[in-house]
Amino acid sequence: MAAFRLPGRVVLVDGVVALLVCGLDLLMSWSPGRDAEFGVWVGPVYSAVGYLALTVRRRHPIPVFCVMALHSVTAALIFHAYIPNLGVWLALYTVAQRCELRSALACLFAAAVPAAVNVVHTVSRQPPTNRVDALIGVTSALVVFNGAAFGIGRWVGWSLRQRRIEAERAATDAVADERSRIARDLHDVVAHAVTMMLLQAGGAARFIRADPERAQQALGHVDALGQQAIVELRRMLGLMRPELGGASGGPSTLAGLRRLHDLVASTRTDDLRVELTRTGEEYPLEPGVDLCGYRIVQEALTNATRYARPGTTAHVTVEWRPTTVELAVVNRVAGRPARTLATGHGVLGMRERARAIGGHLTAGVEGDGIFAVRATLPTGGRPAVGSPATAGGVGG
Repeated sequence: MAAFRLPGRVVLVDGVVALLVCGLDLLMSWSPGRDAEFGVWVGPVYSAVGYLALTVRRRHPIPVFCVMALHSVTAALIFHAYIPNLGVWLALYTVAQRCELRSALACLFAAAVPAAVNVVHTVSRQPPTNRVDALIGVTSALVVFNGAAFGIGRWVGWSLRQRRIEAERAATDAVADERSRIARDLHDVVAHAVTMMLLQAGGAARFIRADPERAQQALGHVDALGQQAIVELRRMLGLMRPELGGASGGPSTLAGLRRLHDLVASTRTDDLRVELTRTGEEYPLEPGVDLCGYRIVQEALTNATRYARPGTTAHVTVEWRPTTVELAVVNRVAGRPARTLATGHGVLGMRERARAIGGHLTAGVEGDGIFAVRATLPTGGRPAVGSPATAGGVGG
């Protein structure tokens, strides 16, 4: 049996359920007049003490079932007209729902003990002429109720497991789709580098005799572009899977952090203002890192337009550091969006993008209704080789 860790709110809910079941059981099974020698208060107190175990039934299903079974058998030996049954069925339901099949079947067979005691207790108090009918009726009823508690518990447990499997499958599919999009983006970067290499090589071939210095400069750019392409190809191959090799879709537009002004301008609406702040000394980035940062901000602003409180401002911050770029998108959200935003596929995609280039990303509610996406992307603190900001070239 697996150990379950449950929040206090769940235990409180189970305590309320235990109290209600205890009251219902007393209402159905307890006859104060027939146990007057014990006092009117003894039956309810005994019942309440035993039913307290149900407050932790989801955390300790099997021990709680054993307690409830013993509680029922002991009541049959002490009282004349009170045998608690609902607690046993609720505990059996919990075991069937939360435990493996072998343990659940063992508890189902063990439930026959309090059921048999209940049958003997009930039949022995019937007139001789009614005992056969009582035996058949009580036995059939207890078998049906035990079977129903077990069957419903197994069905509920199976349904919950199926939901978890579907949620995990959806998350896995979302990650796979995002990796496919990342791979297409990196494909654009590599294709751009290869195209530039061909242009530079062609220019070098034309000027190798007339202008050797110019040709040497062009070949240097070819070398730099080739190194960059190798880096991006390694990233792409690390993300790609065989089944994604034939992913369709047109090439995405090359973008980068320098285009954030356009992105911010296109994101502003009547309900959401967007402010962009840049700090630190900017320097060229590798295209893969630059594109990753742009896509993260783009997805974070998409979330902001969906969940932000109308009339608020989303703050986009880009902080340039010697070896990293720190990105943050912060906005105030409406209502209680923690669950919706924390499990969204957009957040999964942003994390995958950051992880693909060796960075990391966090997303969640901070303080009073503030949702923040924060990413740290490594840059190495040096200009990207062959980037448009540093690469010259020979025209063709």
